Amino acid sequence: MPIPWGDHLDLARCVALIGEEDLGEATTLLGRCLFHLQRDLVLESWEESTHHPVHQSQRAEV
Repeated sequence: MPIPWGDHLDLARCVALIGEEDLGEATTLLGRCLFHLQRDLVLESWEESTHHPVHQSQRAEV
């Protein structure tokens, strides 16, 4: 199953909007978003290099 890259973009937009109100909360949420993005990029890289699909349970769930 492909990574829902659009979800990462939606998260970034939400963080930007929150940042207009509360910079501390936006910073925390951005860190969480980057963690999930990094994990999905590693999984995507693994799939590409090994041609082994990654199970859905290993995908980012936000």
